Amino acid sequence: MDQRQRAAQAGFAARIALYCWIAIVAVEIIIDLDFVAGGGVDVWFASGRIVAVAALAVLGATLLTAIVVSVWIYRAMTVAHLTHPDLTISPGWAVGWYFVPVAALWKPYEAMVEIVESSGARRPGQWAFVRDLIGWWWAAWIGRGILGSIQAFLPGNTDPGIVFSVAQGLFLILGGALGIAAAWCLATIIRHVAELQLRAVDSTIFD
Repeated sequence: MDQRQRAAQAGFAARIALYCWIAIVAVEIIIDLDFVAGGGVDVWFASGRIVAVAALAVLGATLLTAIVVSVWIYRAMTVAHLTHPDLTISPGWAVGWYFVPVAALWKPYEAMVEIVESSGARRPGQWAFVRDLIGWWWAAWIGRGILGSIQAFLPGNTDPGIVFSVAQGLFLILGGALGIAAAWCLATIIRHVAELQLRAVDSTIFD
């Protein structure tokens, strides 16, 4: 099995993980909407325990998805280097930049641009829109992070039986929606990059 096939398999696994993550976050949003609408008291089903379980499920799904997507990023960048050895970001750093403070705000974006463009999306035509998706993906990703940071500093509910305030709940819902948008964009990017890389015979196809 060559590097392109391994990257394609990793991409398939990453897309499945992302779609599962979207489903879990969508359920959490529904629970949070019920919780916020009832002020944490007059709710249909979103008790404090259910909200906590949903949050733990999202956390677990996020960690698992991050691992699977990281494997794809590494393998996709490895394929990119086979055809474009002059790329500025290595496969290891394509993943590593996500964990570096401050640089994580733009370096992962640059790495994704290199993966996509070196895979053929720099050419005009039907694949050009894949490059445009990167901007939407990163904007949604950063937006989700900003909302999460704000939510963390909002005052909580004074009632110890209520897990978060209405304001915090609204930010959680908005952050979840942006997360779903980012995950959908990334899954679409992964699918098209895998198709482009599998079509490659040699580096001339990208020129």
